[in-house]
Amino acid sequence: MLAITLACALLGTATAATAAPVLTAAAPASAAKKVPCSTAVRACVRLSTNQAWLLSDGKVVAGPVPISHGRKGFATPTGSFRVSFKNEDHVSSIYDQAMPYSVFFSGGIAWS
Repeated sequence: MLAITLACALLGTATAATAAPVLTAAAPASAAKKVPCSTAVRACVRLSTNQAWLLSDGKVVAGPVPISHGRKGFATPTGSFRVSFKNEDHVSSIYDQAMPYSVFFSGGIAWS
């Protein structure tokens, strides 16, 4: 299984800027076409603009693409995460919604 590192950054908050060193802050909008996060990651999410990117060898290969994330009371955590498992035909047990090609990270966090 390919280990993908996902970096989620919630810009403009003290939490993202001051937490443990594993947190990755996304680059300013002017640099978004280059590398929005650390060149070491394979996927990056910028929560403040609802965008995601896929990277390979530090270069953007897809994105930015629009995303949605946790609603109020279900905040999306920031940090760097490794893939736990993938599920091609997952159905959310919470929302009873199809989540094709889901990628799960620690703690039940996923994207699809």
